[in-house]
Amino acid sequence: MHKKRLIFIVAFTVAFATSTAGDIELNERSVFLLQSKLSRLTPTPHMVSEAIARLCTTSPSPALLAKERARSGPHMYAFVNLYVSDDAIRLMDSSTRQFLEGTIVLKEKLSTEGSVVAVGGMIKRPIGFDPDHNDWEYFYAEKGGALSKGRLPNCIRCHAKAKSADYVYTIKRPPP
Repeated sequence: MHKKRLIFIVAFTVAFATSTAGDIELNERSVFLLQSKLSRLTPTPHMVSEAIARLCTTSPSPALLAKERARSGPHMYAFVNLYVSDDAIRLMDSSTRQFLEGTIVLKEKLSTEGSVVAVGGMIKRPIGFDPDHNDWEYFYAEKGGALSKGRLPNCIRCHAKAKSADYVYTIKRPPP
């Protein structure tokens, strides 16, 4: 039996199950509430390059990616907060790095003033959701905009480079 917790925000309710990915419903509002159920990995906003920050919404050419990496590395111009579900924290230092069904990785994109302007992330879905990419569902939404979710080609293409780590780039935990 799955225990559910309800979150009441303004005039709507979103329910998240505590144990199965199939119970996590993504919509334009719920993606902005996910961080309340996750552990924040970045004690302060983490800086990433502007081009890297835009990768969730565009399909950059290999030439643009190479130019951006050579120019700035992956850490300047835009700020993000990173969050993960508790099960991911337990597996981050594991040599196997096989995340469990229901694992959530979330990135909040911030404006220059520090407010959340978009969220992107991934949820490990039940076996069979996307077996070629270890069953990750990707999502991206801008505040007040539409939600893209599913087997998003741009996300899959980028995260394929982290296949040996279950499609999740290295996540650094803050010191205790």
